Amino acid sequence: MKHTTLVFSALVIIGAVIFAAGCISPESESLEGNWFLTGIGSDNTSIIGGITLEIAGSNISGNSGVNNYFGKITLGQDGKLTISGLGSTKMAGPADLMEQEQKYYVALANAAAYKITDGSLIISDNAGNTILTFKEIPAISGKWLLASDNNVTVTFNPNGSFGGQAPVNVYGGSYTTTGNTLSIGDDIISTMMAGSEEQMQAEFAFFNALTMSAGYSIVDSHLIITDENGKELLNFVQA
Repeated sequence: MKHTTLVFSALVIIGAVIFAAGCISPESESLEGNWFLTGIGSDNTSIIGGITLEIAGSNISGNSGVNNYFGKITLGQDGKLTISGLGSTKMAGPADLMEQEQKYYVALANAAAYKITDGSLIISDNAGNTILTFKEIPAISGKWLLASDNNVTVTFNPNGSFGGQAPVNVYGGSYTTTGNTLSIGDDIISTMMAGSEEQMQAEFAFFNALTMSAGYSIVDSHLIITDENGKELLNFVQA
């Protein structure tokens, strides 16, 4: 009987642990960090330009396409949230960006809940309708200067595009990251200017290194891009 009681108690404890694990609330996932907006509304309407959201503690801030904004965020139980105290600069811009900006502010004010799914931050209203969808800004985002030649640059944009100045030509393309992996698309394009033989050789080596990219790390404000074997290909410093 004692043995049966012990087994039953153990099963109850295990069951409680499993139940608790399955009920981890969304607020256990940190929202802190930098996000960029990918869509507005339940139909995930595409964004014109770029809108960002930075969450740091109870504060939010970012750029809404034309103006910089700020406010407060409060997280509740079961993935509830409220955003209050919104304010912004008062710059004017193109009509389509101003209209989009106002829709964004209204959506922020109506925010009632959130969830994080496949790396996306999805914010919904009181009725459960999706009103804003964000993606986390990759750590690689920003402008970088080649350590060996600061005239050579690369800027990785949050939307998956990149570009910059090669030894001779201006170039651009697309990229994807997952964790510390980096994949450069085969769609790199550039202007067709000619330089000295030395410059053109350096440019060929630079583009070749980009296409071989497989991973990256950021150490002491340096962006180190590596190949599939972990060998360093390119070393950049933050601009």
